[in-house]
Amino acid sequence: MKISRASTDWLLLAGFCGFLFFFGLAYFGLIGADEPRYAQVAREMLARHDCITPTLGGKPWLEKPPFYYWQAMLAYTIFGVSDWAARLPSAVDATLMVFAVYLFLKRLRPGFQLDAALMTASAAGVIGFARAASTDMPLAAMFTIALLAWYAWYESESHLDLAIFYVFLALGMLAKGPVAPLLAAVIIGLFATAKHDFRLLLRTLWIPGILLFCAVSLPWYVAVQIRNPDFLRVFIL
Repeated sequence: MKISRASTDWLLLAGFCGFLFFFGLAYFGLIGADEPRYAQVAREMLARHDCITPTLGGKPWLEKPPFYYWQAMLAYTIFGVSDWAARLPSAVDATLMVFAVYLFLKRLRPGFQLDAALMTASAAGVIGFARAASTDMPLAAMFTIALLAWYAWYESESHLDLAIFYVFLALGMLAKGPVAPLLAAVIIGLFATAKHDFRLLLRTLWIPGILLFCAVSLPWYVAVQIRNPDFLRVFIL
């Protein structure tokens, strides 16, 4: 039976991601200050059955949004609490990002998609953060998919692409805060300047998309602020 080119590509990418991101995740314990901290925050949230307020040592720890913690809680629930499970969300997010690069480039620049995905998977920074229990890879993956969707909208004018952009931008907001929409605004602004097309900024501000962004990202921010009046001071200032 002849295997199609697409099937070969997917198998190759799965093999690369499996080796680069997942292989040996449990070979050494959590390192540095951040990995043990993030893993412990997720463990405490799971133990308290609380998806709103991150805690460390039983006290609110409000410096980061919850997206990584939610992912780690799910991993703990399925696989048990371990260093490997704490690192699993970043490996999964990196894999999602690599396959998203493949799919978007297959659509936008056919013939280049496999090269682009393999270049993404083999980048040193991607490999490093894909193997770390931290918020960096969740942000990078959600933000990358958001900008890919935005560029797909730029070329196609498809509102579905723009909706995907706003959803993943909201997930980036939940991964590491306002850095996601602010950085997106800077990048899109520079692109519009280079193209001498400032109407592009207004067209990007699509009201249904903004409502979608708010529906995905704001409920947690509102809930955590209600439960923890110091949240905005700690998180923003």
